[in-house]
Amino acid sequence: MSAANRTLWLRRLVGRTGGVLLALALLVAVDGLTSGLRVESGVFRCLAGQNLPISANVPMFVDTPDKIMAEADAPGISLRVDQVMPGYWMGGRLFAGAVQTEPGLAAGDHALVLSFPPDDTGKINTLSYTVRVYPNEAALQAGSPYFTERLLGVTAYPLAGSVAALGLACFGLVFLLSMRLERQLAEEGMAEVFKFKRLPEGLELEFGLGSRHGLAPGIEVELLGADMRALGPATVTEVRETAAVAKADLLEGAGPDCFVSVGGRALLNSP
Repeated sequence: MSAANRTLWLRRLVGRTGGVLLALALLVAVDGLTSGLRVESGVFRCLAGQNLPISANVPMFVDTPDKIMAEADAPGISLRVDQVMPGYWMGGRLFAGAVQTEPGLAAGDHALVLSFPPDDTGKINTLSYTVRVYPNEAALQAGSPYFTERLLGVTAYPLAGSVAALGLACFGLVFLLSMRLERQLAEEGMAEVFKFKRLPEGLELEFGLGSRHGLAPGIEVELLGADMRALGPATVTEVRETAAVAKADLLEGAGPDCFVSVGGRALLNSP
């Protein structure tokens, strides 16, 4: 097997790998995008001893943390309010803080209700949540809204980004291998077809060998298939310094992934 044939085989392998990785990244990203459909509203998932961030709208008259009261049905659950702030472009008022759980908290669903002082009409507004405590890490992972986290223990978006980066790196390597393949093919009197037209009267193809490689109009070259098997002759009709155009009859097996050989030299069949 020649050096060019080895590079060609490697480029095809890396290209297919890159395509599979990008398809996998897209699939994982879809898992992340659709996970919201599987999330239960107002439910905090955790292990005992974990703290979970919380943010929610509160009435406009709630302007200090002490006006937010929390009541849970278990003594190991509490609310920490870090700040109360304007809602900015969303309007209204928000608070930010954390739901805190203590080690040893019993597994299961626990109710958490936030309440605020009565408004001008005497109405007391409340927000209700459920703190779902899992007995262990495996149970928490099994209940994840992300299928990727259930199977692999990794949330969707970091995994999708990592896999996509690997896929793009593969295509970068394909570009470098293409440059090396072009040099190796030229050394063997060959080139890839980079422009292919199927016309009623025959085929027209353009490839990366030109006058600097000794080509001139009227010279006959050999058209090779993607597997490097000879398909038939083609006649050069136009020549530039580093590229040429040739025409051929309608040859069986010819396509955009063909090669051209000058002087009858060809690579061995790909594995």
